[in-house]
Amino acid sequence: MPCLHCLILVHGQEIMLSGSIRDGKDQSALQDVNVVISSQGHKDITAYTISDQKGSFRLTYTPAKDKEYVIRFSYLG
Repeated sequence: MPCLHCLILVHGQEIMLSGSIRDGKDQSALQDVNVVISSQGHKDITAYTISDQKGSFRLTYTPAKDKEYVIRFSYLG
C-alpha cells in the first residue's frame, strides 16, 4: 500500500477524523496502519494513531490558526 498524503485547511475548532483502511486488491481490513497528522513541513506531530484489527482509526485534534496540516498513512506489510 503506498503512503497517502492529504492537505487540511481548517482552523480554530476541534476536528475528529475517522475512517477505515482497506487493501486495494481484496478490500480486507489493514491493521497497524500508522495515521499521522503533522504541520506542513512535517516538523511537529499534532496527532497520531494506529488502525485496529478492523482497519478503523480515529483522531481528535485542534488545529492551530494559520497552520497547514498533512495527513500521512503508512503501512509495512
